[in-house]
Amino acid sequence: MFNFTRQEKQVVLFLLTVSLAGMGVDYWFKVNPKAKSIVCESPDLTRVNLNTADKQELISISGIGEKLAQRILDFRKAKGSFREIEELENVPGFKGFRFKKIRDFLSVGQPK
Repeated sequence: MFNFTRQEKQVVLFLLTVSLAGMGVDYWFKVNPKAKSIVCESPDLTRVNLNTADKQELISISGIGEKLAQRILDFRKAKGSFREIEELENVPGFKGFRFKKIRDFLSVGQPK
């Protein structure tokens, strides 16, 4: 039915691959709405405030799962607001490398 040359087959395969990749990225942005703001906005606009963030906002940061997010919330409830980002190192699981990896995605503005 279709008698494509080798080059035409390569072009069709390339276009299909690009289309599928585009649909995959579009789906990922729909499933992860926070990801779009991280990719499309400046870093200052995507920082998560440790004093006001809920569990889902904390989980949206790469490197923080449900357990670590809950530890942050428990720490904040027990000790009060964070005054500086470095206080996160007092939360179990945030020493050293993990803290350095996520610190640029955090802020400690005053709670509402």
